[in-house]
Amino acid sequence: YQNGEIPVKIDHVGYSCTMLEELFRPLWGIAPLLLEREMTICVAGRRLDVPSFYGELMTEGTDPFSERRFDRNVTDYDREVFANQAVTEIAGYLIAVRFAKELLWDILTKGQQDQIADWIRRWSFYAIRHSWPNNHYWYPILCLEVLRYLGYDCSGADDDIARGFAVLDGLYVD
Repeated sequence: YQNGEIPVKIDHVGYSCTMLEELFRPLWGIAPLLLEREMTICVAGRRLDVPSFYGELMTEGTDPFSERRFDRNVTDYDREVFANQAVTEIAGYLIAVRFAKELLWDILTKGQQDQIADWIRRWSFYAIRHSWPNNHYWYPILCLEVLRYLGYDCSGADDDIARGFAVLDGLYVD
């Protein structure tokens, strides 16, 4: 808090991305655990199994008409920052989907899957075309490759993916 006011931005990428980081980073390691045991979470007094929690979160967060959609506060000014950081966090979700598809993806309706995939594809295309010249190229590439695995067309980003791999290769020292 500064001068008794709640900050609008928690860090340099803003509240929305900070929230996405808190929600999705654990998924990089949780997918294998989901396959081994049932996990639950308590949200607003409701007990949900973890896959249902993430299904609801992704459905609401990618709904263009939801007041809680992830990109609701994005402006033209911060679009690049949002795209890069949001896709970095959402990559954890898609990696978990890749390894626990039946628990995290197959529970969704086709309409929900398409909505989520369209949102991720749109922001991944933007992120890879406006990526910071560092390891952030990995995240839209991972997102687009998992979307392909799920059956979605991402061919419009083939040149961008190749360029991203070239940048990543150029980062190696030896």
